Amino acid sequence: MQVNNVVDPSDLKPAAPPRRGPFKISLATVKVAGTPVNMPFPDASPAKTFPTDLRDITDDEIKGTQIIDFGTVPQSFANGAPPRSPAAIHTINGKQFSGEVGVSVLLNKVEEWKVTNNTVNISHPFHIHINPFQVTEVFAPNSTLADGTTPMYVVSTDPKVSIQTGQCRVNPDKPDTWKPCGAAPAAHRVWWDVFPIPSGIAGTKSDGTKIIINGYFKLRSRFVDYPGWFVIHCHILAHEDRGMMTVVEVTPLLSPYSHH
Repeated sequence: MQVNNVVDPSDLKPAAPPRRGPFKISLATVKVAGTPVNMPFPDASPAKTFPTDLRDITDDEIKGTQIIDFGTVPQSFANGAPPRSPAAIHTINGKQFSGEVGVSVLLNKVEEWKVTNNTVNISHPFHIHINPFQVTEVFAPNSTLADGTTPMYVVSTDPKVSIQTGQCRVNPDKPDTWKPCGAAPAAHRVWWDVFPIPSGIAGTKSDGTKIIINGYFKLRSRFVDYPGWFVIHCHILAHEDRGMMTVVEVTPLLSPYSHH
């Protein structure tokens, strides 16, 4: 049994030899004996073999969208506290965990979330309780080409900057370029409950303004069966414990109350 071990490029020391990611590591070896049995993977005919709530989520099912932003910043830029230090602030949608509901969804609604990461050097592992999801798009601006060292994305406001085959341009002045290049995920998608949010990358606009171009992935999920509360959080324990968690409320009814 093998699993993909994903290492964010920014987590590797510059002096370390190139390592292509994701790369596989072995967890276990299973020996099988006996007469072989033909057992095709069920996605050969998903409409007949998958329960309704586990079939691929189609475009026409989407009834709502949300943006969920994960971020880590030093408590004081003056003291240069690194993102992994106790002085760092870890948030979702700009807020540390307080027990309040941060995300609301109606029961039996299908939504697509854009889960962003404004941290430049950590791919926060997003984890959701109760609900599995499918990934439809991934923008990892710190990705490299197959050699493990050449950046896939060239961040520059100058359209004349040369790029290699396989590279894409990201213009800090043009948000419509802050998107993935390359093939989209497969049509029949796997179901996840943990997925790394690609780290962001620093850029400079033509007027000299420093910005962070967020990494992100898009997920789709059916909120069925369970009305109530659960959490989403970073699966790095130190980040979760320092605030990178929020409550999701799945409600069967629209609230009868309004705020003025």
